[in-house]
Amino acid sequence: MPAVTDLTDLRSLTDAARAAPSLDIQLDADAESALNASLDRTGLLLLGEMHGVRQTPRIIAALVELLDIETVALEWPEQLTPTINSYRTSGDLDDHDLLWLGDGRLTTGHLALLRNLADRDPAVGWLAFDSWTMPPEVPGESQWTARDHAMARRILDQYEPHRRTLVMAGSAHTPLARTDNGVPMGDWLSRARPGLASIEVNYGDGTLFNFDTIPLRTSRGKPADFRIRMDEGRPVLDHPGPVEADVPYRPDLFTLGEPPKRY
Repeated sequence: MPAVTDLTDLRSLTDAARAAPSLDIQLDADAESALNASLDRTGLLLLGEMHGVRQTPRIIAALVELLDIETVALEWPEQLTPTINSYRTSGDLDDHDLLWLGDGRLTTGHLALLRNLADRDPAVGWLAFDSWTMPPEVPGESQWTARDHAMARRILDQYEPHRRTLVMAGSAHTPLARTDNGVPMGDWLSRARPGLASIEVNYGDGTLFNFDTIPLRTSRGKPADFRIRMDEGRPVLDHPGPVEADVPYRPDLFTLGEPPKRY
């Protein structure tokens, strides 16, 4: 069952996930040039994902190797930072309410990845850039935009342009211009760091876990391989066969659309 509800099981599945290999991603030459140009100019590269897909941490591991990534930034509450830092240092995963969100942004594979990245020489850093507190308002903008503005500010305040940082977030947050939701994080970041690139993921049919198992269907056809290519000037990652991840989720703490019952 992809929903992990017990801390012992979470620790065990995370330990097992540490052995998963990175994916073999084909990187077209023009896409490689575009991604490196973004990292060289801005220090940042965005990747917009669907939460709760098992292969996502392995994609991150592959991009760390392919692009010499020095920091991985995740759409996790910053309140988790001490717990994850301790885990990366000691290997002991302590309990915390925010481990159990259940929306798929945090999986056993992500936890394993962060531990593996800490073991590298030099270690690959990490940043949690979301928060579980209400963000400051942005005049004339929605609460959704205010949250994305706050996430962008945490990234910009933490890292100078010379540090190569891969920023992973839900695909609604990574466009580089205003959308129907409001002003996304990607737009705020690109205003501060011109030349920023954002990778869109082209998923094939499969499943994901976001509070529950969700089928993923596409009318665009199944990609044959994991490949990053350029499409009308934008980088696209082809993703065949997404599989739902093992996701920590405790409904007694979190329910879709509701605030935590205790935190």
